[in-house]
Amino acid sequence: MKQISEKRIKLKVKEVLEIAFITWWFMPVANEFTRKGIPDFIGCYDGLFFAVETKTIDNELSAAQKHERLNILKAGGAYFVITSETGLKEFKEFLNV
Repeated sequence: MKQISEKRIKLKVKEVLEIAFITWWFMPVANEFTRKGIPDFIGCYDGLFFAVETKTIDNELSAAQKHERLNILKAGGAYFVITSETGLKEFKEFLNV
């Protein structure tokens, strides 16, 4: 499988979110005040909280990201790690796009 840059994956996620016009979402700004492990995208669709972390194929979630994923899932939210078209397809299905 061809390696896709994380920047390109984020652009693809944004494209999906823009066509899912009934979705509220934002991208948290990462800086020294941001809690470690916060996902790249946070939003709500049809009353369900979701989070998206983008990664290249050879990168894995950090310990802080795994901790945030677990807490989001425990709270009833949906969490997507998008590294390829497969992950993007699952996210599109979640948004009914």
